Amino acid sequence: MTQQHAEIVQPAPGNPQVRWSPVVGPETERLLKSVGLDPEGEANIRKESVGVLSRCADPATPECRTGLVVGYVQSGKTLSFTTVTALARDNGFPLVVLLAGTKQNLHEQTAKRLSSDLGGGRG
Repeated sequence: MTQQHAEIVQPAPGNPQVRWSPVVGPETERLLKSVGLDPEGEANIRKESVGVLSRCADPATPECRTGLVVGYVQSGKTLSFTTVTALARDNGFPLVVLLAGTKQNLHEQTAKRLSSDLGGGRG
C-alpha cells in the first residue's frame, strides 16, 4: 500500500481563504478577450478565477505547495479552469496538471479546447 501525504495549509491572517493576490496578466486578458463574453460575464470569470488562485499557495514564496482545484462533471467548468490556468501562467506557476476524466471523447474535447484557448505549443 502506498502511503499518501496530505497537508492542511493554514490561511493568511485576516481573511481565512485568501493567501495572496494573483495578478491578472496578458495570458488571462488574452483568453478572456478571445472567448467573447459580455463585460459582466468577463468580470465575473476574472473575479472567480482570481478567487480560486488566491486560495492556493503563492508560487513566489519558498513555502510553495501543491494545490488542488476540483470541479463537478459537466458543470460548465471548462472556461473556469482554462482561466485559472492562464492566471497561473501569469503568476509564475511552473506546472498545471489537468485530470480530464475517464472518457476518451471528453478528454479529447477538453485537450482541444485547452490547446485552442491557451495557444497550445507555445513555450
